[in-house]
Amino acid sequence: MTDMIRRAQLGPWVVEGRRYVRSLPPELEAAYVYVSDGGHSLIVLIDELVEGDDVDDYLLPVPVRLVLALGYRVDDRGYVHNRMGPGMSYDSMIGLTLPEGYDEW
Repeated sequence: MTDMIRRAQLGPWVVEGRRYVRSLPPELEAAYVYVSDGGHSLIVLIDELVEGDDVDDYLLPVPVRLVLALGYRVDDRGYVHNRMGPGMSYDSMIGLTLPEGYDEW
């Protein structure tokens, strides 16, 4: 289990041994994860959701395809950031709602 997966508390949902179907940019490799309920994903910080300095509470798996479509930046700590895009919303009880067509299984 990578440090990023541990910090995002995704361990129980990770499917080991999966790789993305194409090469990822090197700066995204550490954020890659395949989760049982979301498929090929990147662990990201959605900038609009982050409050305070304890960012680990805001790490979310987001489909690789969506992160690449919306654009991203990687900070000096290795966190991948992107912004809420059209069709995205967040609810503390439900989690992140995504637009259709971006899941990759």
